[in-house]
Amino acid sequence: MATKIHVMDQVQRKAVIDGQKAAPGRRHRFAYRNRTEDLPVVRVPLELPIYRMGNTRTEVEQLEYVQANRLPENFFSAGEENQSVQQAQHEILLRMSKDETGPIYLELEVRREQTEPLLITAYGVVVNGNRRLAAMRDLYASDSKAYKAFGHVDAMVLPETADAIDLEIIETELQMVPETKLEYGWVEQRLKLRHFRDDRQFTPEQIRELMRFRKADEANRRIQELELAEEYLGMYVRKPRAYKLVEKSEQIFHELADRLEKKTGEDAELARHIGFLLIKESDNLGTRVYELREAFGKYSPAVVQRLAEDLGIEPVVVSEAGTPQPGAASDDPLSGLPTGSVTYPEEMRSILADPSRASDLAAKVVEIHRDLKAAEKNAGVRGAALASVERAHRLLQEVDLTASDSDKLDAIVAQLESILGVAEQLRNKAAIQIKSLAKGKKSGRQK
Repeated sequence: MATKIHVMDQVQRKAVIDGQKAAPGRRHRFAYRNRTEDLPVVRVPLELPIYRMGNTRTEVEQLEYVQANRLPENFFSAGEENQSVQQAQHEILLRMSKDETGPIYLELEVRREQTEPLLITAYGVVVNGNRRLAAMRDLYASDSKAYKAFGHVDAMVLPETADAIDLEIIETELQMVPETKLEYGWVEQRLKLRHFRDDRQFTPEQIRELMRFRKADEANRRIQELELAEEYLGMYVRKPRAYKLVEKSEQIFHELADRLEKKTGEDAELARHIGFLLIKESDNLGTRVYELREAFGKYSPAVVQRLAEDLGIEPVVVSEAGTPQPGAASDDPLSGLPTGSVTYPEEMRSILADPSRASDLAAKVVEIHRDLKAAEKNAGVRGAALASVERAHRLLQEVDLTASDSDKLDAIVAQLESILGVAEQLRNKAAIQIKSLAKGKKSGRQK
């Protein structure tokens, strides 16, 4: 039988909790406001606690529910005491309690007893343990005899002085503790970071301490990734705040933000468009977007140039002297970019920013990226011989014979004679190749 949520009046809830607190009972040590306190543990009816709507873990799910049901944006935030809102939140939490990465439901189903007290406010709002409460309510509704232990629940009660920011800090700190807890999704974590920074006016150092970051600028870097995802959702796929669409894309938005940080102007804008179209087509690429990250990184100017050529769009190249020149293609994908400042007409940006063109463009980007990567590898191979010779020369220059043991000098002489022989052979081979290349060029000119 499905659980039907009933919301007890706030005054009545507090009266029941106060009555339990007044009686001698258990206490539980808990860190609160940078100190440890012994909080009273009360035993209350299963239906008494209410879910906290400011639960960061459920924020994305709440947004999806609101959008799917065309509800006001403040449906959850303004409805904590509303029965229909509590019912909706219960269904969200129940699904999350069954998540395989934090199988709270399964644990309670097997053990048939509460193993950890909830954490509630003086008015019965659950600060920690929302998913456990949802699971216990569902199990009790399914079989009240088998799960009779869940008819009442244990809960630690915070002081009445606990305010909204206290609750947010407690929630954030508790959810970083590993156990059977489902970690924040990457979007939810970054939403929380932005909330602390913008709404609560936390300094970077305060956020670093709270979130256990190594560096104070870590929060801003992560928020930039969220805002990049929001731009993708709102401006590219035209689905603002549909965070579920990017819940598995943390790594690629991290890579995109990292590479865009090194770019400016039109280069950054076009690279962002390339990243967006690859993300949109990520399920159809035949490879992970992560493997194509340099398409919007160091390869992006060459990728844009090749796409422009394919689309018949001519870039404008401004030389050092400021003279506009038409862009020209090159056979070398890495060094063949036009010199000077390159700009593209608005048509190019419009095409890249059009999600309906993403499928066709993504396929081209994959092919171009493959070509560029192969060209870079070949260039490395061609330069390897020179690099090896230079390295050998440098090492020989560093040899200090005065520091060598005298009994090693004969062996050193033998090695040097061998090196001279190898060097002579290589020099002769190089001379033959040079003559052969010169002859080939002369023959080509005669033709």
